[in-house]
Amino acid sequence: HREELVEDGEKEARLPPLHLQKISDQVRRSCTLLFGGFSRENMFRRGCWHIHSSPSWSLFFLMVAISNSIYIGAAPSNFGQVPSDAVALGIATPEERTLFITFLFDIFCLTVLVMECVISSVALGFIRVETAWLRSSWFASLDLFIVLVATTEYIVAALGHRMFSLRAFRLLRILKITSGIRSFQGINHVLETLSYGAWQLMSVFIVLLFFMLSFCIGGISMFSHSFSRRCVLLDRP
Repeated sequence: HREELVEDGEKEARLPPLHLQKISDQVRRSCTLLFGGFSRENMFRRGCWHIHSSPSWSLFFLMVAISNSIYIGAAPSNFGQVPSDAVALGIATPEERTLFITFLFDIFCLTVLVMECVISSVALGFIRVETAWLRSSWFASLDLFIVLVATTEYIVAALGHRMFSLRAFRLLRILKITSGIRSFQGINHVLETLSYGAWQLMSVFIVLLFFMLSFCIGGISMFSHSFSRRCVLLDRP
């Protein structure tokens, strides 16, 4: 594996642009922890590379992402809830049928996103080299984060627990959609700058949090006697 990494690292400097790359330009064996990895000659990896580099499949993934973003933006407050068994028993109300249909649509969109992440990981490799999927773009990390968030939300809902909605994180995929439009290509530079300055921004947020906590403690000390007041109802208006 070390020899493969050295060879792959040397090839990274002379890789052609992404739309001109071939499977022979990628890491020799991808996803080595999964069934021992997939070589460049593996038929499954070649199929994944064909899907990953296909404009038709890219358009399909893009349309699913747009549809899911529109659905999340217009979804009711019960988004993420697992429908009851009333639909299967044939006694569901129209609202329950609508919830079941939207639930299936969202599961379909999540499945497509998972499939896109798996295909890209097998085609390019997961994270081992610089050309791997997770290190190729900031949007790859965003997609993986959204998959984990959406899966967590549905698992918690399936167990019957209520939690705050995490769908706002899934709307971040709009950044990936808009970055492909020529008028919004500057978003890529903004996101890249933010990724480079993440640690500096973290220091600023820590200082800001310190000042906010200071004001909170001071406010509690100043108005602590007001906490003993109670609201009462008077007999007269």
